[in-house]
Amino acid sequence: MADPANSHPGVLDRGAVEVARTWDKARVLWLGEQFQGLNLTKAQTVEYVLRAEMTGEKEDRLASSLYLIYGECTPLDTGDGPSCVPPLQVIVRTPNALPQPEAIQRQAGFSTPYRVRGVPAMDLQTATTLWMPDGTTVTVHADPDVRVAAVQALMSANHAALGMGEVKSGDDLASLGRPR
Repeated sequence: MADPANSHPGVLDRGAVEVARTWDKARVLWLGEQFQGLNLTKAQTVEYVLRAEMTGEKEDRLASSLYLIYGECTPLDTGDGPSCVPPLQVIVRTPNALPQPEAIQRQAGFSTPYRVRGVPAMDLQTATTLWMPDGTTVTVHADPDVRVAAVQALMSANHAALGMGEVKSGDDLASLGRPR
């Protein structure tokens, strides 16, 4: 969990804004350039292989994630090296990179799935994950009060680049991806 005393707004990264608006691997939900005084300070993409034995599929496949970091923290030397947790992160994963909520509940035995903004959701530790109709997942990591507000504020970032309809803050997310 982020330490509020160690967190600050950070400087807006225009390159991160461009990445969010143009990423073509999945539909991006974000919080805009700033959320509750925290600037979008970093965007990072990661590609990884989902092994068939983990997914139950016939073969391995490539998946991608986009990490959007809001705000910054000052690393503290904890003895194991400097570390800190940014105050807010939004992670977008390509379709079907995570199991469905019911499968996670069966495997983990905790956190009951529920619906928020028209889509399945699940809380795990300091995160809330939402499953979009196309299998894309969006995970918001933050303190509970910030996380609840952030989930309600998520909106589409790359809808224009993908030729999709815009989803605004508070909209039903089940409509995400409808053609314009």
